[in-house]
Amino acid sequence: MDKVFKFIDDTRNIFWEHKKKEIMVLIDPSTGKAYQHFTQRVDCPICDIDDNFKVFEKEGFDFVKCKSCGLLHVNPQLKPGVSESFYKKSLMATHWVKLQTAPKEREWNASAKYIPALEVLKELRTNGGRLLDIGCSVGQFMDLSRNYGWEPIGVELNKEAAHYARDHYKLPVHIDYLENLDFPDSSFDLITMWGVIEHLSDPNRILKESKRLLRQNGLLLLFVPNGHSLIIRIMRHYNSTVSGRAHLWYFTPATIGRLLNKNGYSKLREFSVLPQIHEIIHFLQHNVPYVESECTGEEEFQLTEIEQQSLAEIVNKRKLGYKLITIAEKR
Repeated sequence: MDKVFKFIDDTRNIFWEHKKKEIMVLIDPSTGKAYQHFTQRVDCPICDIDDNFKVFEKEGFDFVKCKSCGLLHVNPQLKPGVSESFYKKSLMATHWVKLQTAPKEREWNASAKYIPALEVLKELRTNGGRLLDIGCSVGQFMDLSRNYGWEPIGVELNKEAAHYARDHYKLPVHIDYLENLDFPDSSFDLITMWGVIEHLSDPNRILKESKRLLRQNGLLLLFVPNGHSLIIRIMRHYNSTVSGRAHLWYFTPATIGRLLNKNGYSKLREFSVLPQIHEIIHFLQHNVPYVESECTGEEEFQLTEIEQQSLAEIVNKRKLGYKLITIAEKR
């Protein structure tokens, strides 16, 4: 029987192990919830209100939906200083860097995320331009972007990741907060954030600063966990991207559109990636998520390869893939 989770190896398992340990340090064993002195109530970044209902909980955190716009998010959330300490330096962060630099992960990132996005960007801006990659990690996207005419600069808080980008890819990377760098107004033609805004307690702040830094009609690319995705809707707290410590907001095409419009952007292109059909079938067979099945008999819930391909096409067409890529233009 073919493996369902071919992407899971020792490197990823070690990363998940440290991620679990660092989450549990935050949890009060007497309540099963995150310690109150670590957390704060938050407003919906779209509606500016704290009016929601609980959907589910995971590892001591409540996941709620805004009653006004429907944004799925964590509330209460870790205070910004608590969250940021993990990104700057922790064993989990160290193993995340190791994961991102592994050959198999680099190949997956390029084919599933970076190249499809760069091809769409090429249609919108044929000649490239100056690029700022916020939260650039180990620099793989910036390296690939040079093949498409972009001149990249990175910003990254984690020193290990930033040094890898500098040393391995020979890229200019600042190890600091964006607001400390004093880039002039209208400095860039494109700003990208791969897996960034879902980590931030105030997404509006970075979107406003990005607008200042973009030239007129400059482009903004956001890559986020897709709260609209079929797999998150089905699996909820069982899904690995659902993390109360790390992923605070689960934007959908509708909610990210409202957030962008609020901050002076117009959406140009949008698509989802990773339909996750094999993972969904695995879960609907009553298996443990991200663990290969122990069943030796024939599973009754199955789809043929043609049926799986048809479902994947529907998932992609309806933007129901695991991750969402949105490209917007500064108004």
